[in-house]
Amino acid sequence: MTIYSTPDTEREILDVARAKAVETLSGVGAYQGMQLSEQQQIYTDLVQDLANEERLKRGLTVALPMATDSGEQMGYEGYNPGFEGSTQAFNELVDSVDFPQ
Repeated sequence: MTIYSTPDTEREILDVARAKAVETLSGVGAYQGMQLSEQQQIYTDLVQDLANEERLKRGLTVALPMATDSGEQMGYEGYNPGFEGSTQAFNELVDSVDFPQ
């Protein structure tokens, strides 16, 4: 059985995750010395991880991201679509697929 959260439950989960993230990061000196953009990214990632942990504790469904850098979370170890720096490879892929007219 899949259990999904309500908007109120989701707000509560995020509040818990944010509080834990602030508590965790406030004691890390290296974090305090980082650029703001780096701090924001780390904080956001940590909140997401902690929120997922809280969802699991409550027996709620946790959605994994659809795209990852390596594809490992989707079961494709070492996956690399090879589209770095050029759209040519992407265009060739699109042209190779037999889309219905």
